[in-house]
Amino acid sequence: MLAKEKGITITQNYLEKGHTQMECDSVHSVIERKKKNRDIYVPAQYVHLIEDAKTKSSPYRVRYIDHAFFKDFSTVREYSSIRPGRKAGDPTVVDLRCLKYLPSGEIHWKLRHTDDWNHQLPSRKSSHNQQPVTLDQLKPLYHS
Repeated sequence: MLAKEKGITITQNYLEKGHTQMECDSVHSVIERKKKNRDIYVPAQYVHLIEDAKTKSSPYRVRYIDHAFFKDFSTVREYSSIRPGRKAGDPTVVDLRCLKYLPSGEIHWKLRHTDDWNHQLPSRKSSHNQQPVTLDQLKPLYHS
């Protein structure tokens, strides 16, 4: 939905067992060190702690969000399944390592990060006659 609305390609990568080191691990480590031996009484204290955690270059930018940030995607059903296979023995959802969402609405997939992109997922368009929805049209997930 976001790829179509913004006219961009989005690549979603899933971690492989044993290969889980990510760039964000160093961020979490810096924040954990800053938090060590400190008492946190309310969640808002984390904002200041995270902003101050990085000392050698520009600070981390923190965006404080509230309940209005979260949208209800339960009614968005363009695809009924992202399973790349159709029959027993074919790949399943847990075998996926990468998905690529195109502005056209197509979803391409890989079973290994080093593979070439497979063409669009088998046709699993939802049977619901759904009108296109933008992020702004989604209902809030929470009301308070």
